[in-house]
Amino acid sequence: MSNRSFIELRAKVIEQLQLKHYADLTISAFKSSYRKLEWYMSENGIEFYDEDVGKSFLRSRHNGKPYALLSNFEKNIIRHIGAINEVLHTGGFSGNHSPRIPKFEYNGDLGVQFNEFLCHERKIKSPHTVTKLHLYLRELYSFLRTKKKNVGELDIPLALTFLSELKQKKCPWHHIISCVRVFILYSCERNLLADNSFVRWDKILRLHRPKNPRLPSHYSKEEIEMLLNTIDRSTPKGKRDYAMILLAARYGLRASDITGITFSNFEWELNRLSLVQAKTGKPISFPLSEEIGNGVIDYIKYGRPDIDSAYVFLEHQAPYRKTSITSLGRSVSYWMLAANIDISKRKHGPHALRHSLATNLFENGEMPSVISEILGHSNSETTLNYLKIDLKHLRQCALEVPLIPRIFYTEIYERENR
Repeated sequence: MSNRSFIELRAKVIEQLQLKHYADLTISAFKSSYRKLEWYMSENGIEFYDEDVGKSFLRSRHNGKPYALLSNFEKNIIRHIGAINEVLHTGGFSGNHSPRIPKFEYNGDLGVQFNEFLCHERKIKSPHTVTKLHLYLRELYSFLRTKKKNVGELDIPLALTFLSELKQKKCPWHHIISCVRVFILYSCERNLLADNSFVRWDKILRLHRPKNPRLPSHYSKEEIEMLLNTIDRSTPKGKRDYAMILLAARYGLRASDITGITFSNFEWELNRLSLVQAKTGKPISFPLSEEIGNGVIDYIKYGRPDIDSAYVFLEHQAPYRKTSITSLGRSVSYWMLAANIDISKRKHGPHALRHSLATNLFENGEMPSVISEILGHSNSETTLNYLKIDLKHLRQCALEVPLIPRIFYTEIYERENR
């Protein structure tokens, strides 16, 4: 590729940045990086640009220093080189070049059965659930690898050692145990373990897995109104945040469903919002209230960037992609603090609004079956977990729970195997 082609590549990136409405200051930073790259090529007599030239340019600047130790200025140069490489290979620029943490890999003979399990789950579970399984099962994989054991040697005494070591770590062990339980069930059904009696496994794992280790966070109706009234609707970001937070507070929608809403989900002629839930795949529909309808229309007409995107809610800064779940969470937290709501001992994201809706409906005398339908739960048992925040009744039956020694689990196992 000729030096003139490098100039064309650079021009293409700048054109894409302008089309995606990047700020002038950001575009200037890209241009500065490309001038440095052009000087490097000229000084080293390099006539042709390819990805290896970009790598050697970065090596000359960083001298092997780890990414985490680089200044933000140098990290941006890496991002800018990534952009020109993308244009080189694809002719386009997506605008996303932040380095990603490598995904954990299940390697070797031990990893085969973990990968087969994840492949199986991918066919029947949502991507979110599979990501969670992939994340938390690495604890069991790493334990077996350290002990030089394979899945076929996993029995209950070895599992008790795993559970004992797990609880010494600062990790979400209740999530890990839930994921391990799914893996154990899969393995027992295929006779992959040293002990394939899932009944015995289930007794042990259920005793170690706390049911709802933390009560759901709850905000009163008054606090919800304070939150909504505090949002500054005079700005584009405020209009967006108000509409999204309304959907969480009034309909109990999950963050993944709110950020995934498209224009086709609004059936304006029927005054209805209909969508398929990202987590469960279950369709759900709501009558579109005047409050929510006006909030969404206000954002679309006066706050939403004029961008051709199917998604309703967009980031408020270039390149104006679909609003991320993280952004929604930050917005809820920000406006709660602005409303002087005490969040010190409570979760403060969009899911807390979902819990709060369920609890407030229950306190108003709504039946769990109705609440289940509103929240889009597959069964009422899930809804009942949301309603355990009813502290007025829980306080009347609170008891001290003694610690159970490990010998208790061992005796159960030995008794079952006599």
